[in-house]
Amino acid sequence: MKKKKRKEQFNDLLIPLLFVVCTLPFVIRLAEYSCNYGKYSWYSDNDVIMDLYSYYRCYYFEILAILMAVILAFRMALYKEEQKPCRIFLPLLLYAAMVVASTVLSVNVSASLTGNFHQFQGILVLLGYVILAFYTYQVMSRERDYRIMWYGIAAMFAVMALVGGFQIAKKDLLDVPFMQRLIMSKEQFAEYGGTMETVFTGNNVFLSLYNPNYAGVFLTMAASVFFVMCWSEKGRKKKIWYGLGLFVSLLLMWFTYSRSVFVSVFAALAVFLWMEKKRRTRALKFLLPGLVLAVVGFFALDMANGFRFLSRIADPKKDTALEEILTSEKGVLLQYDGNQYFITVEGGRPAVRKRGQAESPGEEKAEARIKEMEDGTVEIGDQGSVSLEVWEEDGAEWLSVEADGHIFFFGRDSNGYFYLTENGKQDQMAEIEKADFGGLEYLGSGRVYIWSRTLPLLKKYLLAGSGPDTFPEVFPQNDYVGKAVYGDTATRIIEKPHNDYLLQWVQTGFLGMLGMVLFYVFYVKKCVSIYGERPGGDFPRRLGYGCFLGCICYMAGSFFNDGTLYTTPLFWVFIGISLSAGQKPSAAG
Repeated sequence: MKKKKRKEQFNDLLIPLLFVVCTLPFVIRLAEYSCNYGKYSWYSDNDVIMDLYSYYRCYYFEILAILMAVILAFRMALYKEEQKPCRIFLPLLLYAAMVVASTVLSVNVSASLTGNFHQFQGILVLLGYVILAFYTYQVMSRERDYRIMWYGIAAMFAVMALVGGFQIAKKDLLDVPFMQRLIMSKEQFAEYGGTMETVFTGNNVFLSLYNPNYAGVFLTMAASVFFVMCWSEKGRKKKIWYGLGLFVSLLLMWFTYSRSVFVSVFAALAVFLWMEKKRRTRALKFLLPGLVLAVVGFFALDMANGFRFLSRIADPKKDTALEEILTSEKGVLLQYDGNQYFITVEGGRPAVRKRGQAESPGEEKAEARIKEMEDGTVEIGDQGSVSLEVWEEDGAEWLSVEADGHIFFFGRDSNGYFYLTENGKQDQMAEIEKADFGGLEYLGSGRVYIWSRTLPLLKKYLLAGSGPDTFPEVFPQNDYVGKAVYGDTATRIIEKPHNDYLLQWVQTGFLGMLGMVLFYVFYVKKCVSIYGERPGGDFPRRLGYGCFLGCICYMAGSFFNDGTLYTTPLFWVFIGISLSAGQKPSAAG
């Protein structure tokens, strides 16, 4: 009589990982908190803001990270023989050290400790990412561990797909009163119930990740795993299921209308084809029909929706000649269409004096026209491109400058002229240090504009960064003209650079960013060695290979997106899985 095969015990060390993968993406709860930005002239005195997606998710993740750190400490002390090689993680020690140092030297220590302003990635969260990757790498050993993690990932994706399906139908679940009661207190529901539509409701698919761009990052990572599992699966039924998962992820990806997904997908495909050089014929035989179907489906779907996606590929150029406005003790300096005008208030009327041409030598400009109107206003340029008006209110004289649809208000006190923000605060319009992108700042939905103002910050934070979650406080928010032209409104708060590498440099310093990038380089090199030269058909390797390509998507997309609590935890779990799955059987248990 044959003995029954003893069933492997569940690895209870996977529980924290399953909580990260399966529950963290769905932690949604309305919070009201003060960001303490009321002290700044560029922010309203009312600095209490609401948050649905980050505040409680931050604290939930920190609890899980602390739990994993404690478990790791005991496990590494008691079971030294089960430890896997740790050398590849050394660059992350440099990154972690700089996270701590930048927090100590932060421009806002409180924000760096607890997190702030929608991002909520303080010191514990950033260190938690490192712990998460190392924990995943260390605790996964048996094949069953990888299957359980895969079931968790698939279950989470299934729920995400359901949420995305409702959003495609413009029936977001958070619009349902029952769901709103779950994510609000009774007092909050009485005040806000039925009015909690987010920025993107009824527009793009954003899943439970706040922003379609973040949903796009998540979906490229999920699609990578489904792609590899489908490609490497021999069973017909399972291959169909994996193919269905890939199709759903690509469909949802389209409805995010996120252009950065193209960069991520092409990067992953390029790495896949390069790694499959010894099996390229088979890879292309599998890949090309799918690509043809995907391209045809993309154009057909876009055509049916009025070319909504393709119309966003190229950003419309900002048609404005407004370049800069500066305030000083004696007046307001306006630079418009290559000309400079010095504006003052004299006798209850605006007075304009044209200054020297600002264009480069040899460039021809039409002679600027200054015309005083009968109603007391002054127009500058052809067809009144710029309009100036002075009026008196509460015994003080005020000046408005309207240029290309943007209106700026100025006043004068004993210290000279000042800009009056839309929040009713006084501020100075000073010269902003910026990188010259030759008028291309409008590209990437204004990303190039943000980069042009972020690059000069890098030398300031070369050694120690400004501190976690302090980017909004060091970005030149008083660049009111730039924000009006490229950010649609002068009151917009630039809270992130839309480039995770720039964000890490500014907040954790050059060494912090260097530690992270070095780890990425070592990680890619290691995984290429594992999955390119020594391919395997066992389940851990298949899952690890998919996770590796998912990480390629994330790292490529990070040139246009920031690390967030919505996508970054899954990225570090994928890091740990792909490194652990590549261990030799003896090391992997």
